[in-house]
Amino acid sequence: MGKKSAQKRPTETEPIKAATLPLNQAAGSKNWLKLQCLGIFLTVFVLYANTLGNTYALDDMIVLTKNTFTQQGIAGIDEIMTTDAFEGFFGKNFAFVVGGRYRPLSIATFAIEYELFGLEHPWIYHFNNIVLYGLTCVLILLTLQKLFKAKFEGEYPWLTVPFIAALLYAAHPIHTEAVANIKGRDEIMGMLGAIGTLYLCIRYFETSKLVYVLLALPVFVLAILSKENAITFLAIVPLVYYFFYSDKGLVKGLVSGLVLVVSAGLYFAIRTHYLSAPEIGGKTYEILNDPFAFSNQADRLATVAFTFGKYLQLLLFPHPLTHDYYPWQVPIYKWSNWQALLPTIFYLGVGAYTIFGIFKKDPIAFAVLYFFITISIVSNILFSVGIAMNERFVFMPSLGFAIIAAILLVKVTNYAKTKNWGYAKVLNSKTLLIVLGVIMLGYSVKTISRNPVWKNDMTLFSTDVKLSPNSAKVANAYGGELATAADTAATPAQQKEYLNDAEKTLKRALEIYPQYSNAWLLLGNVYYKRDTDFTKAMECYSKAKEFNPNSFDAHYNLAIAYRDMNKYKDALLYLDLALQLKPEKAESVRQNRGEVYYRWGKFAGQQQNNLPLAIEKINEAIKINPGTVYYYEDLGVAYGLMQDYDNAIKTCLKGLSIDPKYRPFYQNLVNSYTALGQADKVQEYQTKLNQLGAAK
Repeated sequence: MGKKSAQKRPTETEPIKAATLPLNQAAGSKNWLKLQCLGIFLTVFVLYANTLGNTYALDDMIVLTKNTFTQQGIAGIDEIMTTDAFEGFFGKNFAFVVGGRYRPLSIATFAIEYELFGLEHPWIYHFNNIVLYGLTCVLILLTLQKLFKAKFEGEYPWLTVPFIAALLYAAHPIHTEAVANIKGRDEIMGMLGAIGTLYLCIRYFETSKLVYVLLALPVFVLAILSKENAITFLAIVPLVYYFFYSDKGLVKGLVSGLVLVVSAGLYFAIRTHYLSAPEIGGKTYEILNDPFAFSNQADRLATVAFTFGKYLQLLLFPHPLTHDYYPWQVPIYKWSNWQALLPTIFYLGVGAYTIFGIFKKDPIAFAVLYFFITISIVSNILFSVGIAMNERFVFMPSLGFAIIAAILLVKVTNYAKTKNWGYAKVLNSKTLLIVLGVIMLGYSVKTISRNPVWKNDMTLFSTDVKLSPNSAKVANAYGGELATAADTAATPAQQKEYLNDAEKTLKRALEIYPQYSNAWLLLGNVYYKRDTDFTKAMECYSKAKEFNPNSFDAHYNLAIAYRDMNKYKDALLYLDLALQLKPEKAESVRQNRGEVYYRWGKFAGQQQNNLPLAIEKINEAIKINPGTVYYYEDLGVAYGLMQDYDNAIKTCLKGLSIDPKYRPFYQNLVNSYTALGQADKVQEYQTKLNQLGAAK
């Protein structure tokens, strides 16, 4: 018996002699915690330092580079705080998602940065993302330290479950979209505010000081104002109370819950004051806004099951990563597909374990519940979120995975050495360090290599079009980027190459989704830029209009194509239709209406030898665009050809009042006065013409 007693295995409750643990003291614990915080923050900065060389990509234009409110700087904050998140980009009459997106806080920070730095220094925006993410990870560490009350002891006293979990969370490559993409700040700030709320509630549970829970009220409001999914912490805080602090008395749980409900109420009061009330389950029949638009409920849930399996795969092995899971990169699955059944079986097993774990207050059960609660709002189970899945959707839920991974790493390595499944104390430090080191090396390589992909749109789309070969949206985006690049190509050969590649890529988008209005529009632009025959462009614009009758761009581009094909009545008709769709584009429509009349007049004079019609139409153009000098030049020529020299002279003089240095007016005046036999005027304007110097 004595021999067996000597070989007794350590347990979670086995007392430890204080003399063997000099660091297990308040001062020593604080020092280790400070070092851990510093280590986490530096890890974040090292992993994301290479984003400082990136510019702007993807949705950055919606919230920053092309957002009219943001680009007012601080003066635009009032409109940012009182409108839909996308209104500054799309305009007031854009058909927003039902209920709107109201997440103004991160956009307001962009407005402040724009006021101070403009857009010339994108590294500042990226730097601030890194700092905010680093602070989020540090706060996660401090919060987990409170929950798990880890002791700083053993051979490597800094190696604790909270530290491992925070480290895994900080380094996980699935977070690259949220951090490397400037727009992802809404995810970071939402998580920072949510964890801050939880931390303040924990401090209230521990100290009974109301000041902490009262501070949690505005912090939680700010969290939801950053990103709506922070509202899931309405359930997370009570969950934490049950699992870790239920011995502190029911009153504390009720008070914290009441404060969070008040916070959520304040958010919804603010939101509904400025936006329409959020409506859950609004129906759309556009698969790029709802991939389940034509699916039954069974197929929808089967596809959701697949996405949960895909999330698990990416959390366990984060490769490949892509920003695009639009149709049909994630196809619609049925329950007969193993891709839906296998994740379902796995999660049912996890669910069964979790149910039993709730009663035992098992921390793994807590982490599982945390994962499902925080992902619920973007899971497509309750309502469609517009896309089957997205890596940024697990920015918040992945903390649950990190907690589970940290606990299991300690449990498994402990058992490998001592046959002890405990996790409160690390018993096999060296093995754990090796395993953790391998994981961190893999995470770090993937994170650092993925960050440069977010450099700009061209880099992102050209990379992810290969990683999401069945996504119509990324093919469309890349095709559009190629078509835009053709405008600044160094040589005609390079321009043609860009346009040919754009044609191929856009045709792939239409192969995936033949009703893709924007892809038809962009393909029409490619044909318009590349081909002298506009027939193909017209066919594409007509398709774009067919699949999206409310497309301003399709109607507008049809007007331009009709104009260039000398079909001026049709051009004016489509400009009118375009204006009806977007009244805020009145200035652009007005200018092009003037150009249509001008070209109509020029065509009538040069090709049809109909000078009266030419004069009539160019005069219409001048009424619309009275400041365009070359309209006056050609009108004066038309009058001159009709030998109406008085009107030719009046027209040229009017043009000179707009641009006194426009040489053709002086030459036309010389010609008109010569025809009238007014030698003094001929001399006068010939002298002025000579004074302007040689034509450039």
